[in-house]
Amino acid sequence: MPIYPAFDKGQPLTATDQLAWRQHIPALSSAADGIRQAFDAWDAVSDSFCDEDGWPIDEKGYADGKVNP
Repeated sequence: MPIYPAFDKGQPLTATDQLAWRQHIPALSSAADGIRQAFDAWDAVSDSFCDEDGWPIDEKGYADGKVNP
């Protein structure tokens, strides 16, 4: 069952549906922030496998995504 039946049928959202959508926006924004933070954290890990020029130090570990002590 669609969340917004009117929209699913190609009709404009009702005022109630519009209000409900506006209530989802903060959750979507928070999720996007979490995705950005996870990306940044992974980027830092990925960078730790590379030298100053951005080339992999341990090519096999880099390719496998493994951290070697």
